[in-house]
Amino acid sequence: YINNILYNILNIYTITYFNNILIYFKNKAEYITYVRIVFERFRDAGLYLNPNKYKFAVKKVKYFSFIIYASIGI
Repeated sequence: YINNILYNILNIYTITYFNNILIYFKNKAEYITYVRIVFERFRDAGLYLNPNKYKFAVKKVKYFSFIIYASIGI
């Protein structure tokens, strides 16, 4: 269902796996724009997100068994 909501931005600046969503960006302006678009998509679909389950603007993230760094990737 998440893939249907984000269908035309998948692999452009979002990656999803089940209910996990990564938004990637090059600068602060892109970050703000992309997060806003993703939130609007969920709102328009009538879905609510739990802000306690999300991390924003991090330099590294553990995604399953991988650690992804902002500057170098996996």
